[in-house]
Amino acid sequence: MGWTSAPGLADHSLKGFSVSRIKTHWDTYLCIDARTGEICHAASRHIDGSQFSDLVLISASLGTDVAGVLISPDRTIKISVGEDDIFRSAIPVRLTSKHNKNSFSVRPWDKTTCFCAESCDEKTQVGEIADNRVRASAWEIFAVEPADIPASSATAEFTQAAQEIRELAERRYLSPVALSKILAHTPDTLTTIVGPVGFSLLNDRERHTAVKALHNNAKTLVFAEK
Repeated sequence: MGWTSAPGLADHSLKGFSVSRIKTHWDTYLCIDARTGEICHAASRHIDGSQFSDLVLISASLGTDVAGVLISPDRTIKISVGEDDIFRSAIPVRLTSKHNKNSFSVRPWDKTTCFCAESCDEKTQVGEIADNRVRASAWEIFAVEPADIPASSATAEFTQAAQEIRELAERRYLSPVALSKILAHTPDTLTTIVGPVGFSLLNDRERHTAVKALHNNAKTLVFAEK
């Protein structure tokens, strides 16, 4: 596995940012179906990079909530969830605290409905993830576990991306111009991490303004063109 769960080890936060795996009610983990690019959930033994690939949450705390992005350690993999037919490099999400400290509902930033880990086969321990639930009950509750950060990812650029996403998430108001300036100075290899969170904080009109400003700076962001 790329980034494996490491319960009980030291804090794996990266200058205020954390890299985690998301655990379901079924003791399985969110992962990527390597054949389709769709997010699903499976037992750890299946997430070996062949049929199912790692999916991690890069996040920052916002009081009792968590803001972040779901992304593959292999950033070239495009992912999708539920009935969404759009595949992205990263999916911005918000985790809302439920019941206790490590109990959350998960929803995309641009939706009011949350994830659901649907029933999995007892033998294979593989199941689907839906994103259409209005209320969070047992199947819609998730936990986060720390993930090892490979040395190849703990670079100065990765740290810069983490800092920028945290700053974006903590802003009460983000202007399109401010976002375009931040992304214009973000290395191209990191815009797929930083960009989704920023664009998820804008309404449709503001997104258009930000995209236009970025195009003027000769930087095109596919994930913004939703």
